[in-house]
Amino acid sequence: MEHISNFDFLKKHQEWLYKLAESAELNFSSDPNTSLIKIRQLGEAIAQSIAARIGVESGNNIKQIDLLRDLDYNLRLDDNVRDAFHTIRKLGNTATHKFDSTSHRDALKAIMVGHALAMWFHITFGGSAAKGFKIKKFVKPQDPSEYVRSLEAQVEQLKTESQRTSERIKTAEQLSQIEAEKAKAERERAEKMSADKAAWEQVAEEHEAKLAEYRAKMDEANILYKATFQAKPKDEQAAELKRIEKSLFEMDEAETRVIIDQQLVDAGWEADTVNIRHADRIINGKKIPGSRPEPNKNKAIAEWPTESGPADYALFIGMTLVGVIEAKKNAKNVYGAIDQAKRYARGIENLPEDVEVTQYGEFNTPLTFATNGRAYLKQLEQESGIWFLDVRDNTNRRKALKGWYSPQEIKTYLRQTPQQANTELDDMGFDYELKLRDYQQKAILKVEKAIKDGKERAMVAMATGTGKTKTCIALVYRLLKAERFRRILFLVDRSALGEQATVDFGEVKMESITNSFADTFEVLGIEPDKSAVPFPEDDTKVHIATVQGLVKRIMYPSDNGAKPGVGQYDCIVVDECHRGYLLDRELSETEVKFRDQKDYMSKYRAVIEYFDAFKVGLTATPALHTKDIFGDPVFTYTYTEAVIDGHLVDHLPPTRIHTDLNTDGIKYQVNEEVQVYDPQTQQIDLINTPDELNFDVAQFNRKVIAPEFTKEICRWLIESDSLNPYSQEKSLIFCVTDKHADDVVEALKEACENYLGEVDDDAIQKITGASDKPLEKIRRYKNDRLPNIAVTVDLLTTGVDVPKICNLVFLRRVNSRILFEQMLGRATRKCDEISKERFRIFDAVDIYKQLEKVNSMKPVVTKVDITFTELESEIKESPDPKLQQLAKDQFLAKLQSKKKYLSTNQHSDFERIVGKPPQEFAQELKNMKVQDVADWFVNNPGLGELLDMKVKGTGGNNKVVISTHGDKVTGTSTGYGSGQKPEDYLSSFNKFVNANSNRMVAIQTVIQRPWELTRDSLKQLALELEKNEFREEDLKVAWKEVKNEDIAARIIGFIRQAALGEALVPYEQRVDNALKKILNSQPWKTPQREWLETIAGQIKANIIVDESNLNEGIFKQIGGIKRASKLFEQPITDILSKFNKSIWSEGEQQQSA
Repeated sequence: MEHISNFDFLKKHQEWLYKLAESAELNFSSDPNTSLIKIRQLGEAIAQSIAARIGVESGNNIKQIDLLRDLDYNLRLDDNVRDAFHTIRKLGNTATHKFDSTSHRDALKAIMVGHALAMWFHITFGGSAAKGFKIKKFVKPQDPSEYVRSLEAQVEQLKTESQRTSERIKTAEQLSQIEAEKAKAERERAEKMSADKAAWEQVAEEHEAKLAEYRAKMDEANILYKATFQAKPKDEQAAELKRIEKSLFEMDEAETRVIIDQQLVDAGWEADTVNIRHADRIINGKKIPGSRPEPNKNKAIAEWPTESGPADYALFIGMTLVGVIEAKKNAKNVYGAIDQAKRYARGIENLPEDVEVTQYGEFNTPLTFATNGRAYLKQLEQESGIWFLDVRDNTNRRKALKGWYSPQEIKTYLRQTPQQANTELDDMGFDYELKLRDYQQKAILKVEKAIKDGKERAMVAMATGTGKTKTCIALVYRLLKAERFRRILFLVDRSALGEQATVDFGEVKMESITNSFADTFEVLGIEPDKSAVPFPEDDTKVHIATVQGLVKRIMYPSDNGAKPGVGQYDCIVVDECHRGYLLDRELSETEVKFRDQKDYMSKYRAVIEYFDAFKVGLTATPALHTKDIFGDPVFTYTYTEAVIDGHLVDHLPPTRIHTDLNTDGIKYQVNEEVQVYDPQTQQIDLINTPDELNFDVAQFNRKVIAPEFTKEICRWLIESDSLNPYSQEKSLIFCVTDKHADDVVEALKEACENYLGEVDDDAIQKITGASDKPLEKIRRYKNDRLPNIAVTVDLLTTGVDVPKICNLVFLRRVNSRILFEQMLGRATRKCDEISKERFRIFDAVDIYKQLEKVNSMKPVVTKVDITFTELESEIKESPDPKLQQLAKDQFLAKLQSKKKYLSTNQHSDFERIVGKPPQEFAQELKNMKVQDVADWFVNNPGLGELLDMKVKGTGGNNKVVISTHGDKVTGTSTGYGSGQKPEDYLSSFNKFVNANSNRMVAIQTVIQRPWELTRDSLKQLALELEKNEFREEDLKVAWKEVKNEDIAARIIGFIRQAALGEALVPYEQRVDNALKKILNSQPWKTPQREWLETIAGQIKANIIVDESNLNEGIFKQIGGIKRASKLFEQPITDILSKFNKSIWSEGEQQQSA
């Protein structure tokens, strides 16, 4: 008998691949377990071949699951490709010597998925042999177990019916008949399998004998593939990776249904399009009844009849109908298929009498789904993913899910009543043991409003130290108490933050002084030195987890670890959500490996968007990528506002430390002998410089190791008494690298010994990802006296609260204002224990000069490192018009920027290729149709390559120069604004005030009627001044330096001095004078005097008290506006107005005099 294989196309590749596939097919009937093993081996062989072609190590000693992870680290494969590999692997792992009726079913599934994967491999790596290859429909072999499985299903159904039917005798007779038929079918199956085995036995022997030979040839080929790839230039390697990543995974309709079946099975449903279907079937000439819902079973029954044709699946939880699914072919639009699913939901019929159906308007089922088996892809949004619509409310919108709801998740979803929960939130007050400030309450109400408005996300921007975590805990408590959400994921990016959050949830008291949040709602957190529990229990209400842990669970589930359902959480709170990208920090060894910033960002976003959940982002510093995920902030509370309100401490203007080297740089002449260090080999060599070398301070300890600079800065910090390891104040130093941090620790200890006599070894410590037990060191730094000085690279840049930090030292440049503000945020918290009023910044690397302005423009080129060559290739070769259009837009956006920076030669070559200047071509390209652009690039090759060329430099290696240059501190200066001198800073401020005195209402009010200024207008004024780099603390220090007067004036006084020449008076003195004047104006009762003194105290602390404050904080505690108005027998606002006028009346009299 001639065997016609579904895998003939694999003959164009190594024989080992084809022979494995052929063996799986030949063994299917007689030995399905061997079939499963062969297909698993095929998956392994394909993965090894791909690995070799991209230079990744593989072999018999590397497990398939580990190899797939390595591949994913180097390649962003189509999700369907990744899923196919894992499906084959998991099905293959179930193959045992035990045989039952599911063995054939699983083997057939594996062969069909293997067929789709093999076709993708052929198209991607077949070269000219695959040109014009069309997706082939899989020809199914006859399944010897199909009839037996159908009889087994009938037996199970009759057993269930016999327990709940009144006609038990009749059912028992039917059961006896079916069991007899089943026994007969099993005998016939055994005979057929035996006959098939005999027919193929001889072929199989020859086949197996040659497999070892084919395998050896494949191994040799892989060695060659790997060597060839590694010999290619880096840009060619990158282009090949991109080509593989763009290769789409296609399936025929039957394979698509197998994939959908498997997805449903993985989510907890019984699904099998062939065997679990509504219609009766004829097998072996006998009628087999169709499948029906059963108690205690969760079934996805295929081809359920409706008035307008069969629904691809009807979903039953026990005897309750909960949804319908429309399954499309792999390449079909899914978004629009929801309309078809809605039609089925209206007209579903033939439901058994005991099936529970709830009518929702015209619909007989609450949920509709549509899918084509393809994993969700943003670029092909409507042609991928699982689209979902809850039809119970006609205002609900359809949305794409990243996976299927499990039966349990659907049960809990359907039990929720969002409208009722929203009403409960409206009626809920803030009378908690956890006292919330007014801005924290406003933040919570803004998030709740976004939820009620049907939004899917909300971002809250609150300055570091203003209680984001406390706000979050209160928000989560309210949402759970109102039952608006059933389980909330609290997501952090490091274990240290997760441990801190676990402690906070366990300690915070909400409505009872005895019960914490964790006593009220079950919290699954992260504990020190314990492995995180990956899956929440049914009663878990809050799950604290890391991004890295979720990446493992979702993208790389282990063999015994199931992938979480998309409905496992219905709300996600992301703490420090700006950390969705790495800024410029190094990833430590303790974290999950990510290839680069883009890889981390894509996985971070994939985790957040995987779950069908409302997303809340908490951050102090919203970034562009953060807004892309969470939207614009629904509430913002800035550092400046928090300082004005007295919740955070301000910093003094930075002290800039000047040395010979950081001023002049490090220079080498041509042919000068220098030491160089190779980080890869850890060898030090002597070389002669081929060119002049010039390093500025930004490159210190990156491109050039500058030990004398480090020692000199550390010596000055100690000998100037700026840092003192014996002080209660703590200090934090930011370094370039881990090695640099080690050098700084040693330099500081040496300086301490020379200046202070000795120093405790634990007083100055490095705390980085490479430290021994870094999380324990963080805890000690926060809670114990030692260490007093911490030296870090990135581990303490964000999210760790140590209120005693009073000194920040920058020995590294940062390229992001976001990261810089996060670094400053380490020191902004108040600390009454040490009477902390301000914090200091020491800048040895001219950090302010370097900082970029925040760019709020969203780039079209979302993938910033994509090359012109790659975009040109996408425009020419992509089969999808939408991807072509995207590539065209990105090419044009990059060209608009690049054209300004072309070298003379590039400009000349551009006109030679294109025939016109870049500006003209850009305009022409914009107006061309996509297909015309594609044709142009086909006929005019080379433009992408030209535009990708970079001007040649002298670099190219990673070796670091070791400097032996001496260094000396030459002085310090105070950094005002953009680095101005104090007298220039004050002059700039005067000019700004006078230029804006008529334009800005708040400045006009301060000059003419300061008593009318409100707190809100003061905050807006402070924010406007901050934008122009004018800060109250900077003005105070500059005034002291220029005038030699230390006057504790406030910002209002400085503005009036600049505009009117009014003398600066300490603000507390002004308030004391006003209080004295009012107290002397008439006799007051003791309670009235106490109220007036309270007003004075609050004005001193907060500059302004207005009507909005009189029912808040301390005023609320003593009765608020209502009591005060009764007490004074007149509106308290009139008294407040007189007080505010009195503060400035002296100045007014001076002006008029």
